[in-house]
Amino acid sequence: MIDKRIGKRIKEQREALGLTQEQFAEKIGVTTNYISTVERGASFPRCEKLILLLNGLETSADAISVMFLTTVRNTVLHFFRHSLKSWLMTIKSVFLKWLSLW
Repeated sequence: MIDKRIGKRIKEQREALGLTQEQFAEKIGVTTNYISTVERGASFPRCEKLILLLNGLETSADAISVMFLTTVRNTVLHFFRHSLKSWLMTIKSVFLKWLSLW
């Protein structure tokens, strides 16, 4: 799943520099369509393009990715919490069945 928040951060940074999509695309040597696609979150840039974007935005990967990494962390935590809860319910059920055999 492509996280649209990365594209949103890229757009915010571009706008903070006062650049249109056209100006930014020309600055880094890509098409306006490519900038639009990334900003909408329809595509995530590969390494080479990501470096171009970050350099063009005069920012670091950290500044762009902090929100994304927070989302990933929260998703993983939610998954493990849910899995742990299911696992504990299964253990409880097995344990109660075992006790009933005594």
